[in-house]
Amino acid sequence: MGGLVYKVIEVTGTSADGVRAAVAHGLERVKDDGLEIRFFVLKDTEVVTSASGDRYVRVVMDVGINLPVVATAAPRPGGPSRSRGASRDRPRS
Repeated sequence: MGGLVYKVIEVTGTSADGVRAAVAHGLERVKDDGLEIRFFVLKDTEVVTSASGDRYVRVVMDVGINLPVVATAAPRPGGPSRSRGASRDRPRS
């Protein structure tokens, strides 16, 4: 998965058409918010009966979303990096 930064959010999806449709509903909500999905894990499924007697499936998922990574050219405290052959806080002789 190579160096990407991600965050896990909890998402709920519902559908009268079963678990697969409820998962699709939840993931579609994430995509509609403009978020890029990296992975998802089902945490809970439940058949719910509404007050009017209608039955539907509710799923709760953890969804990993990619976060934008911005590279900065800010210098690090302590001088140049040792990986480039420089020593920190010691004069070279």
